[in-house]
Amino acid sequence: MVAPLSDNDENCHISNIAYVRWIQEAAFAHAEASGWGAARYQTLGCSFVIRRHEIDYVRSAKGGDDIKIVTWVEEFRPASATRISRILRAGDDAELVRATTEWVWVTLATLRPTRLPADVADAFR
Repeated sequence: MVAPLSDNDENCHISNIAYVRWIQEAAFAHAEASGWGAARYQTLGCSFVIRRHEIDYVRSAKGGDDIKIVTWVEEFRPASATRISRILRAGDDAELVRATTEWVWVTLATLRPTRLPADVADAFR
């Protein structure tokens, strides 16, 4: 993807908020590609929500840069999953950002954690 100029901050590089948004969007796209998009989660009455982000900003990018995002689920626990994301400059694969995100599986009606079904976890393995 090409980083939008509108994602630049007052220092003329990509805003930290944009990186967080891109990480979330990449996770949603990965879930959809794995057969678990928002509509399927709705049928279960459950979904993943973010509990925690840990982000290392390694290098700056600016609007107009060609970037790519790589993401995968590293670990599953009974009611949560840990996802790793890396944002790279597309031309030379220079690491811009690395992030670890903890996602919790919740019941949508209560937003309380519940046990993650095996078929959901299996789709991401």
